[in-house]
Amino acid sequence: MEHSRNVLVADDEPYITFMISARLREAGFNVFVAHNGVDALELAVKNAPRVIVSDLQMPRMDGLELSRRLRADAQTSHIPVIMLTARGHKLTPSELAQTNIQHLLPKPFSARELVGIVEEICADTGGGTRDHVRDVAA
Repeated sequence: MEHSRNVLVADDEPYITFMISARLREAGFNVFVAHNGVDALELAVKNAPRVIVSDLQMPRMDGLELSRRLRADAQTSHIPVIMLTARGHKLTPSELAQTNIQHLLPKPFSARELVGIVEEICADTGGGTRDHVRDVAA
C-alpha cells in the first residue's frame, strides 16, 4: 500500500466519515477511519497517513488535542492536519502553533473542496511543513 496516498479521517459523525471516505476513495486514496481522537492517534501511529482530516469536536480526545499529540510525537510530527470546525469557530495563533494544522475547513463543507485540499497536500513535496494556516472560510 502506497503510504503517500494514506488518509486518516477522524470524526464522530458516521455520515461525515462515510461521505468523506467515499469521496477520497473515489479519488484513489487509502482511507482509515476513527470516530474519536484516541483511536485516531493510534491509527496515525500504526498507518503513517500522509494527511489527517479531523473534526475539532470529538469524544475521548478532541481534534485540537489530537493535533497537539501528533506534533509532539517524532513518529507523527510531520503529518499535516485538515481541521473541520463548526462554522465561526476559530483557533488562536497560540493553539495553532502547537499543532500541524494546515487548513481550517468549516462545516458544512464541500467534499470536492476537501478532496482538492488533500490532493494539494499529498502533491506537496515540502515534507508537510507549514508557513501559515489556510483558513478556507476566509
